[in-house]
Amino acid sequence: MFGNFNFGNFAKVLDDLGKLKEELRHLTLEVEDGAVRITFNGLQEVLRVRIAPDAATNIGRLEATVANCFNQGTLKLREKVKEEVARMTGFSIPDIANLLNL
Repeated sequence: MFGNFNFGNFAKVLDDLGKLKEELRHLTLEVEDGAVRITFNGLQEVLRVRIAPDAATNIGRLEATVANCFNQGTLKLREKVKEEVARMTGFSIPDIANLLNL
């Protein structure tokens, strides 16, 4: 049924993916859009949000700026993760973010 599939190699790949995710947890990216600054880790978790005090005067603009900053960050982070994975593994993995559930 499984042919020549090597389960030992599969277990190693899963272990390596776990190690890779742990390394990405320590990778950080900071994105700024005017009065908003968001810091992400390599797992696309938001570590910190900074908002300039004077940005609270226009809530609608602040909401749009936060959303834009977050979206920019996730796009940039996916690219950075691809670069880091290529650096760590020696080869590029298309759509690595989905493979790592990011």
